[in-house]
Amino acid sequence: MLKESLGNLAESYGMSRSGFEWTETFRGTSAGYLAAARKIGTLDSPRRGRPALPPEHFESVAELAREAHTAGSRSIARYIAQRMPYGDGSQPAIETVNGWLKRCKKLGLIEPGELRKPRQGKGKEQ
Repeated sequence: MLKESLGNLAESYGMSRSGFEWTETFRGTSAGYLAAARKIGTLDSPRRGRPALPPEHFESVAELAREAHTAGSRSIARYIAQRMPYGDGSQPAIETVNGWLKRCKKLGLIEPGELRKPRQGKGKEQ
């Protein structure tokens, strides 16, 4: 099937249909894929990048979010950023804190709608 598809593709570009026999003989094996993955270091290698944040971090974020909501803060993320500086004293970006808040919601530390402000009705009073 692959040979036929490549042959059709070659013909559409004005090339010969022959020369694609090697595709029929090439068959990857799971052992071969595993060996290649080990060789390039994608298996059995330590996690790269920043270490994962501990669960306590997200518990602190959720607690500060509730505190900001109770205090009536206009921006919960800014409130958290000001109270959770990095080790060098700089504040995390608002986008970073928003990511933390999303993660808190996924972990179930913040219930859906828990931090939502009540809507103020616009229109006629009854």
